[in-house]
Amino acid sequence: MLKEYAKVLRSVLFIADVMIVIVSFVVAHMLVGLFSGVESLSFYLPLVPSLVLIWGVLMKHFGMYHSFRARKLTEVMWIVLQSAAWSFLIFCSYIYVAKITGISRIFIGADFLITTLVLLLEKTAIVIMFHHARRKGFNFRRLLIVGS
Repeated sequence: MLKEYAKVLRSVLFIADVMIVIVSFVVAHMLVGLFSGVESLSFYLPLVPSLVLIWGVLMKHFGMYHSFRARKLTEVMWIVLQSAAWSFLIFCSYIYVAKITGISRIFIGADFLITTLVLLLEKTAIVIMFHHARRKGFNFRRLLIVGS
């Protein structure tokens, strides 16, 4: 039963990370659009699936969706930073190899910066919440055996 909950929790965390990547993409477009001329959002939307795929694969590859029980905050932050750096390199390489033109470098940088910061905040909150629950003893099952 506990393993089923762990699988559900991993799925929820993965979906939350995908949503963060997508929302950060839109927020970055809005922010960059305020300060400079950038193409419409519909021009950039075809890039979203590749971003989600790259971020998801790398976060899973670096071990983000393993058990949070014994994880230190620095370890989780390191995984997010590694994923961000490799995602940035792979995505920029993809844009170059596919010869996609008209992409704002400021927008791409803002998107990765916002995504990384929000993922760091999310993972920090989750680790702190899990550590607090462990300290309070919510991770233990209590069983009372009555009999003679």
